[in-house]
Amino acid sequence: MTWLISCGLQNVAIALLLAVLVWCLTRLRKNPPVAHLMWLLVLLKLITPPLISFEVWTPSENPSVTGISQTADRAEAGLEHSIGVSRADAPMAVVAAGKANAPPPVADIAHGQQSRPAASPRPIMAEAWHALSPLLLWSWIAGTLLMTLLTGVRSVRFHQRLAGMLPASQRLQDLAADVAGRMGLRQIPQVRVADGTFAPLVWWAGRRATVVLPRRMLDSLTEPQIAMVLAHELAHLRRHDHWVRVIELLAALLYWWNPMVWWVRRQLHAVEEQCCDAWVAWIYPDGNLDYAQCLFQAVEIRSSQVSPLTLASPFLNPHTLKERIEMVLKNGTPRTATRGAVLLLLIAAVLVIPTGLRSGGPRVAAAPPGANASERKAGEPKAGNPARATAPAAEAAAVAPIAKAYLPFQGTWSIESYGSLKWPADGDEARSWRWTIRNQEISWTRPGRATVRLSFVVDPAFSRDPKKWPNDIELTVLDGPDNGQKCLGTFYWFADTEVLWLCFREPGAKAGRPTGMSFNGHDQQTLLALRPASPESEATPSAKAPPVAAAGGSPLATELQVFQGTWGFGACESVLWSAELAELQKSWSWEVKGQEITWIRQGHDPVRLSFSVDPSKTPNEINFTFLDGPDQGEKCLAIYEFERNSLWVNLNEPKANLDRPTKMSFRSYEKRSMLILQRRMPAPPPGEPRPAKVTPIPVASVPGPKPPGLEPMSFKGLHDIEAFDSEKWVATPADYASWTWKFDGREILWNRPNHEPLRLSYTVDTTTSPWQIDLTFLNGPDKGEQCPGIFQWSRHRMLIWFKNPGIKSGRPKSIVPLKPGSEQTSLTLVPAEVLPIADELQALQGTWKFAIYYSDWWPERISNPPITWSPWRWTIKGNVIRWSGMKVDDVRLSFTLDPSKSPRQIDLTFLDGPHKGKKLRGIYQFYAGDGCNICFADPEANVDRPTENSYSTNEGRTMVSIEKVEPK
Repeated sequence: MTWLISCGLQNVAIALLLAVLVWCLTRLRKNPPVAHLMWLLVLLKLITPPLISFEVWTPSENPSVTGISQTADRAEAGLEHSIGVSRADAPMAVVAAGKANAPPPVADIAHGQQSRPAASPRPIMAEAWHALSPLLLWSWIAGTLLMTLLTGVRSVRFHQRLAGMLPASQRLQDLAADVAGRMGLRQIPQVRVADGTFAPLVWWAGRRATVVLPRRMLDSLTEPQIAMVLAHELAHLRRHDHWVRVIELLAALLYWWNPMVWWVRRQLHAVEEQCCDAWVAWIYPDGNLDYAQCLFQAVEIRSSQVSPLTLASPFLNPHTLKERIEMVLKNGTPRTATRGAVLLLLIAAVLVIPTGLRSGGPRVAAAPPGANASERKAGEPKAGNPARATAPAAEAAAVAPIAKAYLPFQGTWSIESYGSLKWPADGDEARSWRWTIRNQEISWTRPGRATVRLSFVVDPAFSRDPKKWPNDIELTVLDGPDNGQKCLGTFYWFADTEVLWLCFREPGAKAGRPTGMSFNGHDQQTLLALRPASPESEATPSAKAPPVAAAGGSPLATELQVFQGTWGFGACESVLWSAELAELQKSWSWEVKGQEITWIRQGHDPVRLSFSVDPSKTPNEINFTFLDGPDQGEKCLAIYEFERNSLWVNLNEPKANLDRPTKMSFRSYEKRSMLILQRRMPAPPPGEPRPAKVTPIPVASVPGPKPPGLEPMSFKGLHDIEAFDSEKWVATPADYASWTWKFDGREILWNRPNHEPLRLSYTVDTTTSPWQIDLTFLNGPDKGEQCPGIFQWSRHRMLIWFKNPGIKSGRPKSIVPLKPGSEQTSLTLVPAEVLPIADELQALQGTWKFAIYYSDWWPERISNPPITWSPWRWTIKGNVIRWSGMKVDDVRLSFTLDPSKSPRQIDLTFLDGPHKGKKLRGIYQFYAGDGCNICFADPEANVDRPTENSYSTNEGRTMVSIEKVEPK
């Protein structure tokens, strides 16, 4: 909430400078129309937020405090560890948060001297400010609410009084219509006459404007003079001063405590009356004396004026009467501002209105390179100045650990990896951002966006205890909309590769400190990898040289040489090749020899690929050809990029009829895969600790189902065999179409017509990945044989893979198509009986989050599903769905199910929203655990009901995967 105070004070500072400037200009040259626009600009500045804030330097309150050298030796951290780092090129966002607490002082390291800075009042003042700021803010809000209440009561009372006033005579209405026509007004206001001692005024409160004239004044004026008074009031409407009253009201309510606002309003009213007088003089050029007499008459009848109504434009301001009469008699005031003046003021408004000022805080002098206080003994005189000694050893020992903790952070950093949900940005944009760290303050610069300043505090022990991974960090936002918020984070600092990994909670997140380095698009945390910026990184890369034949010493041979060796997997974003992150990081690898790759995956047969590269193209091109495996002979177009010890590859999947990728990105519906490989590094020397492994950033991971544990009784009833593959029990589709499996307690009855039924017992274990099932034959030729297997389960389908009886090898590793000689059996089971609609409906009850959403129509084209729709929810009660979490209002749909059809059908109908009454014909299917796929034809799309869960652009269908949200 301190952001409100910051915005208000920035606005007041700019408005005060503007007001002084306008006052000086109006003293030099009197031009009421231009002066009115300038004073209006001051009020507009007060009620518009500072979108772009400029830092104002303030001198240090403690001249003895010096900075930490930006070029200090990073080896001071004492971290001699290494790790392969990867750079994510994906949808990015910015987030920074913290609470505005003053950071603790940092030890001085300057000219090789350690000293304790002198006491400064700044921390005390900061603490006092943070203690008083909530009280000031609530006092400000309370005053605004009170002023709003008083203004509303007075306005309602006057409006009620206005309704009781007599309408003007027909002659007076005709006179007002004649004046309005001469002034070019399209709508003629109402004219009412009231008893009372007040000056004429224009009242406007959102409806038709009303001119109120006092009866006493009408009785003492001639008809031409009454016309002049009407012309003055109608000039307010012609100039749209009633809109100015609204701006004036907002400024007065927001800044009721600021005397400058009331002074600016007074100046605005003065020049406004002069402008209206100029309109009267233009219509009645020979009535100067009569109009001056009207002004005197208004003063005579105005015995007591109630405090002016904010939404009224009065005829008389006694403070400016003398100046007005002089200008009326001279008859030389312009009615409107020139086009040139208006253009200049518009330019000034564009520059000034979004601008704000903020304090830059004290500046700290940087130490010269190589000044390292920790290398000099306490009490040793400074070289070249024997008379000056360093601080005592006790003081040096007290501050040295803190100084060493902050040494690795100093300088300018570029963003190498980035993931965040709150403020998205693409990869190229994020690489142009910089973190400039001086002392304990971060300046986060983003071209085209506002600069964000943060302070930070780290655990001072991290540089002395390299075994502690990760380390704690706390950031505090010093300006912007999140000013004053605190976010907890963790970080890794690798001295040898000079990479700094940060993971911290977003502003306002209720969760605690992150426990690892990750970003998945819905956990309200931001992940960054920073690397020291260098001039080379800023330079524009030169054009690539054309490749030459792969001869010794040629560029192509050099490029191929870089590929050689063993590469581990940091991430694999793919629908075709998928695995748990921990599994692929542990067991997946590429062995590259020459121009051949051996792809090793645990639980799969090794696959060999040949490849060729073309580093002359932008981006670098690489072509793969599968030499064996299920995709033997298939070619894949791809691009690649090296980043230190990381290799990024984006390739089209086999049989995907796609053009070569043009950037490093992953979209599951594009049939492309993103591989992030890390060169295997040699083991560290004995006794040197190895840092914990950092999880690379998922490029745009599509979350998979997370099913709950299943009890054995989940298997029940009669099931048909939809698919079957085995070398032991050979059968054609016509054969196994009549086979069934019946689950009865912990036994299975395998019925095969013309064969002896087989009985099996089974046990399951859902705590493993994949889930395990063990089968034991109870009769037949394989009686007593045990068959270990794995399975997947959902309400509509069950997949089981198990070793054949008598095979001594281990359990299957994954559910993949069987190969000849695999000695395994696979089968897919589906319920033989139609599941009751009531049971299907019950399974859908509750809250569901979106795991996949691909569509061209609702509510906008989704270019990056994992980022955009993560807040979406379906809340299902009965047969009504509430679709919430979107950028538009919630939408309700009713639905009906028909599980007897194949595929199972669902029909949805919009109950409200822009598509109210529209019907969606679709299909649905539950998948492993609590997940459901739904595919339906879009509203008004002239397409049939889908027959499979799939999506392609411009086909008029939407594909959704939803997952059950467990109640907290």
